[in-house]
Amino acid sequence: ESCGCTEGSDTGGMSVLYLTCDLDNVVFTFTAEEKSTWQFSRLSNFHRDNGKDCFVLRQASEGSTTRWVLENQTGQPSVFGTPKYSGHGPPFRGSPSPPRGMWTVWGCPFILSDTMPQRDAIPSPFTFEVPFAKMHFHEEGRLGYLDIEVFNVGIEDEHLDE
Repeated sequence: ESCGCTEGSDTGGMSVLYLTCDLDNVVFTFTAEEKSTWQFSRLSNFHRDNGKDCFVLRQASEGSTTRWVLENQTGQPSVFGTPKYSGHGPPFRGSPSPPRGMWTVWGCPFILSDTMPQRDAIPSPFTFEVPFAKMHFHEEGRLGYLDIEVFNVGIEDEHLDE
C-alpha cells in the first residue's frame, strides 16, 4: 500500500524543507504536498513503490503539546519527531508551516531549514583496498552503489585501523 509518494511529483513553486541530523549530517528532504503537509521526497524507487518510509511533517492534532510533528505514516501512524519550540514557521500558501530550527527526531538533535545544506560531495567513483577486502563506491544519477569484495585471508590488527 502506497503512502501517496509519487515519482516525479511537480515541485515547481513548492516549498522544500531540509531536516539535517546534527550528529552525522544526514539530510532528509521534504516537499510541500498540501497547504500544511510536507512529504519525505527523496526516496528510492523501491521504497516509493512499496510504501516504505512515508514520513510527513504535519500540524499536530488538537490537544498535542506541540503544533507540529514528524510522523511515520507507514502502517500505523507514529510520531517520531517534534520541534524544540512550539511555534509556526513562515506562512506558506496562506497557512502556517513547520518551525525552522531545532527538532528532536528519533531522540537525536536535528535542524529544519528551508536552505539546502552545502556539503562536499563524496568523490565518485572511488576504491579503497586493504589486504582482506576491497570497497568500490560509485553513483548513477541519484543512486549510490557500494560494492565490497572480501578476500579469503586472515585479518591482521594493523589493517583494521585502515
